Amino acid sequence: MDAKVIVLIIILLCVLFTWFVNRLKKRSKEKEFEKKQNKIRSILDEHQFTVLRRFSTPNDYHHIFYDDENKRILTIHLSEPEKTELINTNKIIHCELFEDESSIIKSSRGPQIGGAIVGGIIGGSTGAIIGGLSGESKQTGAARIIELRITVDEILKPLFKFLFLHRYTPIEKTSTEYQKAMNEALEWQSLVAVLMYRNRNEQ
Repeated sequence: MDAKVIVLIIILLCVLFTWFVNRLKKRSKEKEFEKKQNKIRSILDEHQFTVLRRFSTPNDYHHIFYDDENKRILTIHLSEPEKTELINTNKIIHCELFEDESSIIKSSRGPQIGGAIVGGIIGGSTGAIIGGLSGESKQTGAARIIELRITVDEILKPLFKFLFLHRYTPIEKTSTEYQKAMNEALEWQSLVAVLMYRNRNEQ
C-alpha cells in the first residue's frame, strides 16, 4: 500500500477518534446538566418556590433564587457536599458584598437603607443605589472571589454566604466573567437592601 494512502488513513482515523471522544464528552456534559436541572426543579417544588429572579454560576453548581410571593431567598449548592438554604427575607438584618475578603458594600436594617433607596430613585441605576450604601472598595486590577453575605435574626444559623465568583487564580476585572459576576452580585445586594428597607417600614 502506498505510504501516502497509509498516512491519509491514519489521519482519518485520528479525526474520527477525536470526533467520537468529543461527542462522548458533549453527551456526558448534557446528561450532567440535565441531572442538575432535575435536582433543582425537585428542590424548588419541594419548597413550593415561585422563582422571580435567579442566578447560576457558570459551572452550574451554585444557584440563588428569589420568591417574591413568599418573600424568600433560596440557595442551592450542588457541589460536594450538597446544601440547600432557605432565607426568610423579613429576618434579614445585614447584607454585605465582599471582593477577596474586602468589603465593597454593606447595608443594614436601619436609616442608611433609606439613603440607598433615595440614591437609586434619583440616579435610576444600580450604581446610584450602591452610592447610598456605606462601604469601601479595594481598587485592584484582578480578583478571585465575589461573595454576598447575609445575616439574619437567627441564633442557630445567623449567616448565609453565596459566591458569585470563585477562582483559584485572580482574573482581570475587565474580563467578561468578572463583569457578569460583579453585576449580578450588585443587583442581588441591591435587592436585599430594598427588601430590608420595606421590612423596616412595615414594622
